[in-house]
Formats: sequence, structure tokens, C-alpha cells
Amino acid sequence: MNILEEQYLQQKEKKRYDNFFIGLIPSIVLPVILIVLISAGQNLGNLSFEEQLMRVYNNHQFVNFAILSLIPNMIAFFFLYKTERWKSASGLIVATICYIILMVLRV
Repeated sequence: MNILEEQYLQQKEKKRYDNFFIGLIPSIVLPVILIVLISAGQNLGNLSFEEQLMRVYNNHQFVNFAILSLIPNMIAFFFLYKTERWKSASGLIVATICYIILMVLRV
């Protein structure tokens, strides 16, 4: 086997944790958790999880909360990009686009 064939086979090997849903699900859940944690400092502790989300969504600072909570997605994207986990990165991008649509519809 020559060098080019070996390089091709190495590129074709599936990387661990390179799955669309491994990028999508944490990228949807983590910002929601961070928004709730950030809003917990605003004395919303006696409300249920759904009530907290609706209160934050209706708050004038929702865009600020959303941008702040998407920072871990950005860090994860750079990690996935650097390690060439393209399917996981595409799932992360889809989740981030969903949050961007929410922010645009909110404003």
C-alpha cells in the first residue's frame, strides 16, 4: 500500500463522537440551561422552569442573555472544527441558527 492510499484510509476513518445529534442536542440544551442560570440571579427562583423561560423570553434583555449563552457553542464549534468533526459541527450550526431565528423573531 502506498502513502496516498494510507492517507486516504486515515481520512475515511470515522472520528469518535462525529455525529450530527452529538452536536445538535447539547447545543440546544446548554444555552437554555445557561439562560435559566443567568436569569436565576434576577430573583426568579420561585418560578417553574417553563415560567422562567417565558419570563426571560419576554424580558427586554433576552437578546443579551441569548448571546451570552451561545458563547459555549462558539467554543465548541472551534474545537469541533479544529478536530475535524464535521458532522458534529454541522449539528451545532443548525442549533445556533435556530437560536438566531428566535432572536430575530423576538426583536
